[in-house]
Amino acid sequence: MRSTETVLSKAVVDARRDWKSHIEVCDGFTEQMRVDGAQTDDQRFTDIMNIRASLVQLLSILDDVESETLELGKARHDINGVLMVTRSNLTFVIEDEKTIDDDPASLLDLRSTPLQYMFEEMEETRKSLETALMISKLEIDPSMSENFELPEGTTTLMIDDDKRVISAFEKLFSEKDLRFHAVKDDKDLTDWIADNPGAEVNLILLDDQIGGTLRGHTLIDELQAAYPDAKIVAHTGNMKVINSNGENQYSKRGLPVVPKLKLTAIQKAFEGK
Repeated sequence: MRSTETVLSKAVVDARRDWKSHIEVCDGFTEQMRVDGAQTDDQRFTDIMNIRASLVQLLSILDDVESETLELGKARHDINGVLMVTRSNLTFVIEDEKTIDDDPASLLDLRSTPLQYMFEEMEETRKSLETALMISKLEIDPSMSENFELPEGTTTLMIDDDKRVISAFEKLFSEKDLRFHAVKDDKDLTDWIADNPGAEVNLILLDDQIGGTLRGHTLIDELQAAYPDAKIVAHTGNMKVINSNGENQYSKRGLPVVPKLKLTAIQKAFEGK
């Protein structure tokens, strides 16, 4: 793989491990269903086999990424597309099993637990791999960042617990001669504000997971109180938040929500477009 893609290399290894593990889970389910006498045309059997086929397809995409035969933007698009279908099939299976009226102690009833875990782990794997793909694309494709411009003297504060994202932005903003500070959580933010009284901050990039659910509104209040003139932009790797048509806690507070590492979207949000 490219020497600059150490972040991507680790994400690929982790994704390959997770998806191979999910294939083993699918194989265990289908084998037990055969033992239990399930027909191969049973919808749950078909859905699990479809999930397995999608996982094999995902592993093939990773092979293409490693061999550098697939452009990183295309890989990101393909992975998201396959995972969308995979998680949809997984949802059907999980919901199906919740309606089973057989003996509660039966194996089939107990399958929703590992399947639910698989569902949640798939999303975490997707977000990690997508971030790595975007960072690597920024590193090897100057056109991704060459048109990214903020006004001279702009100071940006990022709240994000992903060291890979922070490192990528530190490098980018340094190359642009823009001031950049980063903290990893709300506690670090409070400490930074206290340690830097009167600091000028023009742009705040808030990871939606840091500001999520319970702490979200409190964190936004603290940022707006400390930096009333700063533009706060929520950035996220969760497409459900982006596609929620304004029905999320950030847009309800008047904050723009943009895809993580999407520089053009960050710039437009800062400019109020």
